Amino acid sequence: MSSFESRSQEIKTELTQEQTKNFLNYLEKYYLLARAPYVTSIRKAVIDGKPIFSFREYDADRKLWVEVTIVGDDPLTVIFTPCDPKLFQTICRVVFNDVRFHLEAYKEELRRTTLYFTFLRHPKIVPVRKQSIIARMLGRIFTDSMINFYMIFLFIGFFILYIFLGPYTPIALVAIQFILVASSDRIMMRLGDWILTPENPDVVLLSYQTSREEYTQIVAKHGARFKEMKEKIYQATLAQGKEVDCETARYIFEQYGIKCVPEKMSVRDVNVYKTAAEVARDFGLKVPKISIVNTWAPNAAATGIISSRSTVLVTSGLLLRLGEEEIKGVLGHELSHVRSHDPLILFTLTSGEYLLRVYFLWQYLFFLGFLYLFIMFTIIFFIGKFLETRADTESALITKNPISLASGLRKIGFRRLYYEQAPSVRLQEWLGWDPHPPLYFRIARLERLPGRIEHPWIQSIRDVFKGFREALHSPKAGFGKRDR
Repeated sequence: MSSFESRSQEIKTELTQEQTKNFLNYLEKYYLLARAPYVTSIRKAVIDGKPIFSFREYDADRKLWVEVTIVGDDPLTVIFTPCDPKLFQTICRVVFNDVRFHLEAYKEELRRTTLYFTFLRHPKIVPVRKQSIIARMLGRIFTDSMINFYMIFLFIGFFILYIFLGPYTPIALVAIQFILVASSDRIMMRLGDWILTPENPDVVLLSYQTSREEYTQIVAKHGARFKEMKEKIYQATLAQGKEVDCETARYIFEQYGIKCVPEKMSVRDVNVYKTAAEVARDFGLKVPKISIVNTWAPNAAATGIISSRSTVLVTSGLLLRLGEEEIKGVLGHELSHVRSHDPLILFTLTSGEYLLRVYFLWQYLFFLGFLYLFIMFTIIFFIGKFLETRADTESALITKNPISLASGLRKIGFRRLYYEQAPSVRLQEWLGWDPHPPLYFRIARLERLPGRIEHPWIQSIRDVFKGFREALHSPKAGFGKRDR
């Protein structure tokens, strides 16, 4: 092997030594063995107390190969030794992304068997939400850059109001919609469980890692009493001016017959308001209202037609998954939408198209029909991709940390990112009715973003068109049949 060049890359894992060992076993089961016969020569060892994992991976024709060695530590070190240096930009990159995906998938498995309790310093105790289908639909309507809200409202409202208002229905619809958009900050606040303030700025996350069997037993036996347990922990700590600590939580857990291992319990304090205030200051904005939703789905969204009437919604699931700098990058993205009045831009765009279609183009739609609607809605959502890309750009430039935003996006959307590795999928993602560009494009762009961009808006439009053109001409997948 000495005649071949080797290179290494690192991945921050945030895992314990035991969890790292278990992750390598997880990687073997769900990645290496699943990719036979393209993966061969799997070897395991322990050197200086660190688990070592190595294997050889071939291309689809089984002619080109790369030796991969993974050193189980934090950060995880992945060493590539390909048969041809050109493979550093092809096979090695794909394998590295696959390892990162399976790391996030493994961490997601850990979270599914972890008990979580979220606290603020005021006494309102809120259990974790189990979102209904209607709640999830409302969340998407009011958080996907508001485009979904505009579309649904215009379609449904027309048929309802036409009975009473006749030809004035479209104007009435747009007027009602504007009132709702102007009030969207208050609507978002009502979707939340807590409002952060300078006096109540942080979110405290208590977690206890269990096995799958233990988690199932605890939920079956004590699930209905989690709120009661949470109340006791609060009364024993925050209500008395103390911090939430593992010793107190362990004592209360044991009152319910839950035997705790101290090493598997942790407490994390996230000062979300302070972080939001710092980002808002850098953007030249007043601090928006910060609403926390106690659900484990990772998400953040901003609404409001002007900065003084804006709300940023953050879920506890987002705080759980991301580090402080990653949270800062996500908040920067949302505040870019606020500063640039993106909800108002989208309202103007969709309402203008709607009125134009109803009052001037209606007679021609008999011939164009759904073709016109498909083309027009695709264009509107594509413009939404410009806004999202510009928000990424401004967040990266103002927080001066594009890598953290890229890392946060990767953690939030790792499953979608893995799906987008197939070239046949990428064009669909670009043309889909989603205001967000494909995740692979956003992350890759942030990772190579220069430190200074003179015109972020113009550059973002150029980059979106460039990414779309590359998807049109992307080559077919040829390595290990990854075009799934």
